[in-house]
Amino acid sequence: MKTARMLTIWIVAAVVMAWPGKFARAAEMGTAFTYQGHLYDANYPADGLYDFQFKLYDSDDPCDCNQIGADVNVGDMEVIDGYFTVALDFNDANAFNGDARWLEIGVRPGEQEDPNGYTALSPRQEVTAAPYVLHAKVAESTAAGGYAETDPTVLEGVKDGVDWSELMSIPEDISDGVVDWSELMGIPDDIADGVVDWSEVTSIPGGFADGVDDIGLTSETDPTVDANVKDGVDWSEVTSRPGGLDDGDDVGITVESDPEVGVVDGNYVPKWDGSALVTGTIYDDGNVGIGTTSPEAKLHIGGTPGVDGIKFPDGTVQTTSAAELSALIASLEARIAALENPPGWGFPLRGAQRIEADSVGDAVYPQVAVDSGGDAVAVWHQYDDTRWNIWSNRYVAGSGWGTAELIETDNSGSAEYPQVAVDSAGNAVAVWYQSDGTRDNIWSNRYVAGTGWGTAELIETDNASNAKHPQVAVDSAGNAVAVWHQYDGTRCNLWSKRFVA
Repeated sequence: MKTARMLTIWIVAAVVMAWPGKFARAAEMGTAFTYQGHLYDANYPADGLYDFQFKLYDSDDPCDCNQIGADVNVGDMEVIDGYFTVALDFNDANAFNGDARWLEIGVRPGEQEDPNGYTALSPRQEVTAAPYVLHAKVAESTAAGGYAETDPTVLEGVKDGVDWSELMSIPEDISDGVVDWSELMGIPDDIADGVVDWSEVTSIPGGFADGVDDIGLTSETDPTVDANVKDGVDWSEVTSRPGGLDDGDDVGITVESDPEVGVVDGNYVPKWDGSALVTGTIYDDGNVGIGTTSPEAKLHIGGTPGVDGIKFPDGTVQTTSAAELSALIASLEARIAALENPPGWGFPLRGAQRIEADSVGDAVYPQVAVDSGGDAVAVWHQYDDTRWNIWSNRYVAGSGWGTAELIETDNSGSAEYPQVAVDSAGNAVAVWYQSDGTRDNIWSNRYVAGTGWGTAELIETDNASNAKHPQVAVDSAGNAVAVWHQYDGTRCNLWSKRFVA
């Protein structure tokens, strides 16, 4: 995955603007400008699709600055040999008022969907004088009232715009504003009527001279077609046929005369003896018989009573049914039950088990805690195609995993990176950080054994800046302590809160 490999961005050009004069007043110029950059990915010029996020600030100091206007997000921008060009509009009339401005540029690979996946390039790029043409020209036009009708540099005939009738020296053939086929010059004679006929096409391959799409092989006189197949290929005209296919059907081994098939009797299933297929010992006439040629059930095992029968991998031979078979089944069931909870990673025939079934978006960053009785609680964050949410599932020893459930319902912003802890009674506490649209806050929810999850609640209220990456621990009585780090505008500090059961 591409993350922090994007090291630098070289600014090439930053402005393409129109002069807001009287000559083109059909639309306001607006506050947008064109920005071009040169992106390096892992020390090489980038190629491919990237997502960009542009933010405008009044300072290059991340700890002492104010954002100007809104974020500008540009998705799936094609970068070629490192170069890209975007139109930026921060939708703020005062974005360029003469004061210094800096751009913060975030980049992520185009295939990513994580809204927090942008890598901010450092340092911020200072916006030089060119974008301030916006400010200067608007101010000049406002102060002077635009270009006056008496402006000597503007022709009288175009002060209100240029109409077709005001153009001079228009060729007579297009004076009506329309170019007709008859007015074009230098047209070859063969297509002077505006239509290309098949007879006017030159260098036609011989096999297509009749104008019929036959891939060049339909004419009996075509020298590239063998005379024997001009009317089609018959089976008798195919050479080098394998011996078992001489009659055109047999798949090579279905007839008694086939050299690879020995003598096979009646309904017996053939077996390979090393050189040919011969009669086997399994009889199949709709019922399968082993040791009998007249099976009376779907599976009929013949032989000497008390001697022949079914032998199992442990060496046990079952020669009778009814009571002994019931006892054998009971024995097998007991053995299977003994394997339900073996040492190690579980019953070898079962493998891993999926514990969430929501396939809308990715489920990532799982955490798990286990109590003294072997019950477990797992938590993770999962994308719903709009934001990240916190989910959980519980494992009960002897029963297995339950059904995954959403344990937070605040959709203001994404909830991510949960942690979980459990006490000896199976109660659990989960914590995570979640965006409210402005900053990240610390949230928690508690699971009570026998009752289930409660309602998620905010456990910190200091809104100075983001609070992130909480951790939690629970004692045997169910009391919990959560810790996290939080930015105060200058530095990150450690905070804590305690839950009393």
